[in-house]
Amino acid sequence: MKNNFDFARYPVAEVIEDVRQALERNKRVVLSSPAGSGKSTVLPLALLEEPWLQKRKIILLEPRRLAAYAVAGQLARNYDCDLGGVIGYRMRLDRKISAATRLEVLTEGMLTRKLQQDPELSDTGLIIFDEFHERSLQADLALALTLDAAESLRDDLRILVMSATLDSAKVAALLGDAEQIISNGKLYPVDINYIPRRSEITLSENMAHVVNDAYCNEPGSILAFLPGEADIKSCAGILQQKITDPLCSIIPLYGRLDNNLQRQAIEPPEPGHRKIVLATAIAESSLTIDGIRVVVDSGFTRIARYNVNSNLERLETVPITQDAAAQRAGRAGRTGPGVAFRLWSEFEETRRPATRPCQMSYCDLNGMFLELAAWGVRDVNSLKFIDPPPEASVQAAREYLQSINALDKNNNITAHGKLIHASGLSVRSGHLAAVAAACGAGQKGIKLGAILDALDPRRIFCEDINILYNNLEKDKYLSQACRLAGEVARRLSKLVPPKDAHNCSAAFLLAKAFPERVARRRGPIGELRYLLVGGRAAVWREMVNSASSEYIVALVLDDRPDNAYLNLVCPIESWEVEDALPDKFSTQIELKINSSDLSIDALELRKLGAVTWSSRRSETPDREQLCQALTAVLRKQGISELRWPESVNRLFKQLELVHEYVPDSGLPELNEEYILDKMTQILYDFLPEKFSKNMLKNFDWQQAIYSLLTYDQQRLLKQLLPEKIKLSNGREFKIDYNSDPPCIAGKLQWFFGVRQQPCLFSGKLPLPIVLESPAGRPVQTTSDIGNFWSGSYKYVRNDLKGRYPKHDWPENP
Repeated sequence: MKNNFDFARYPVAEVIEDVRQALERNKRVVLSSPAGSGKSTVLPLALLEEPWLQKRKIILLEPRRLAAYAVAGQLARNYDCDLGGVIGYRMRLDRKISAATRLEVLTEGMLTRKLQQDPELSDTGLIIFDEFHERSLQADLALALTLDAAESLRDDLRILVMSATLDSAKVAALLGDAEQIISNGKLYPVDINYIPRRSEITLSENMAHVVNDAYCNEPGSILAFLPGEADIKSCAGILQQKITDPLCSIIPLYGRLDNNLQRQAIEPPEPGHRKIVLATAIAESSLTIDGIRVVVDSGFTRIARYNVNSNLERLETVPITQDAAAQRAGRAGRTGPGVAFRLWSEFEETRRPATRPCQMSYCDLNGMFLELAAWGVRDVNSLKFIDPPPEASVQAAREYLQSINALDKNNNITAHGKLIHASGLSVRSGHLAAVAAACGAGQKGIKLGAILDALDPRRIFCEDINILYNNLEKDKYLSQACRLAGEVARRLSKLVPPKDAHNCSAAFLLAKAFPERVARRRGPIGELRYLLVGGRAAVWREMVNSASSEYIVALVLDDRPDNAYLNLVCPIESWEVEDALPDKFSTQIELKINSSDLSIDALELRKLGAVTWSSRRSETPDREQLCQALTAVLRKQGISELRWPESVNRLFKQLELVHEYVPDSGLPELNEEYILDKMTQILYDFLPEKFSKNMLKNFDWQQAIYSLLTYDQQRLLKQLLPEKIKLSNGREFKIDYNSDPPCIAGKLQWFFGVRQQPCLFSGKLPLPIVLESPAGRPVQTTSDIGNFWSGSYKYVRNDLKGRYPKHDWPENP
């Protein structure tokens, strides 16, 4: 280390001794220190010789690859050593470490893998979580696993959590009442200016205007924050037309940019030169971009939000939070007084959330839960998280991992899951590699998985993965995928044979791994619409070569609920799908019931999920499928078209009466929903054995519906609602249940001697009497037969006596 290195010139120096003593006493410390204070590039060096390290390593976690590289480089310069010596870094597909490395800068996912390989972290004495306020999924997971390892295996392991904008008390409580240290630092003042964006032009045009004005009116280099790569390229194109100064460089900075170009953005400009860095949120923290004095902030960022229903991620442009805005503005005050321009109003500022949400609350948790299963955790609540993951996301992750056989029904990791985890790929790509290995084509699966993981789905230049696979080792654009494939092959060298035993096509492997992504074109050749086996609709935005294929495996598509855009597919032949997924096909009966005559047309469909593979007219459909299909049609169309016989309608009305007057009778309500629930069994029991077009038309609904009542229920119904009723004069009358209310009818003379009105339900429901003439024509209806004889009978008698003189009409019957 440089003999003349001066810790004191860095603001963090004021708390170095406090941090040393706190780590000595309590082993858990939370440090809040502003950007530019030296907490990332100076403090770790001050702790390298602490006696409690016992010559073990310090691990420093950074949230992004560029930040890890930049911090490692500055640490090495401060220590006066080459990268890979005492100071090293490790990230996916890039590392510089040696046996001499004692301070290792890692990206967060690398710590999780290190913990899985060595839970005791035997070579590590201190872990520093830098920029923890970003609350990335990997940071939260790594901290939870580190705390679990420290409590069960390494009580001497020190943990330091650092951030510029952080709820220190919340983190300290999670760490078991860790000591909290605040460094006020020495930030230079930054003048904040609010310039609300103009609605009539695009965000990129707004940004270009403000950046150009700042370039003309403010000295120093400029850092402009935009949501994504497309916005950056659009803004850069406008600025290149406005600013023609050869001493000014316009430099993009985003995650998918080549490493060398990313590093160019953070290098200091040549003397007399200025630069304009157009960056995504990648430049918010852990980076000091030399010469930056002006920040222009669009106020937006892009996040990958996961949809648990579709198992897809969607990039969303969202407003940044207040703490993120403060972090961005702070970039202008690291080396001197600066100025920040915000493209929103002061009023809008007050309406923005104070802090950013943890990534765990909106992202894909499949990988995290596979990590937990590999760690031996089945219950996520047994680990310490600042914010627990959403229950819906937890359930969705478990169900998906079980569906691909990565977890068993008890949420224990399976052999298949272990292979996915060992690959280091995403869960979906690792599943592909594991499926291919089981088919004897592991190397091809590894290469296909690496392509899917390494390429930006929004910037794929080719729609057919076969072309990418064939050019993997030739195309510079695929160099990262090629390196990733080599790294995974080395990692799995003991688990996957170095040469494939079977020459399975890419299409076969992809269909076997992702059956829900198999799709069929929805129209003739030239149609760009497809239906996926999982039920989603997808389209090509324009005609491409792959659109000529009737069948595809949809590998990359967006999260639109209707007509998702296809970006990357694998054309496949129908026979390859059948070879890959023989157990996924099913046979269904599709029926059409003609409402005019109740005739049935039957089709037998061979289905793969939501996709109809083939169809033919069925003359002998499977009886159980036929009954289920008939039920589905009747449920959709309604059973009112069935034209019940009168006896069934009478039964319905009788039961309605029973439920009205004897609600505790125990008899079922034969409403439409009840009958539909029983319909499949009814049809199975009463349909003729042989299928015919008119079998529903000739169906015995009376017997079928009455079968829904048990023998005891039928007997009770007859007791409560008899077919006939005997009156006091000894005559029996049939009760008409089609009338409302039910009634009895007969010639007037038949009721001579009856003084009491007939009733049902122990007198609760009187039965009206329809009195008829000797010719059978109604003459009067009465609900009080006793009063009828002493009242209106004399008028009826006079009328009937005149028309029917041969009949006996006594005055007092």
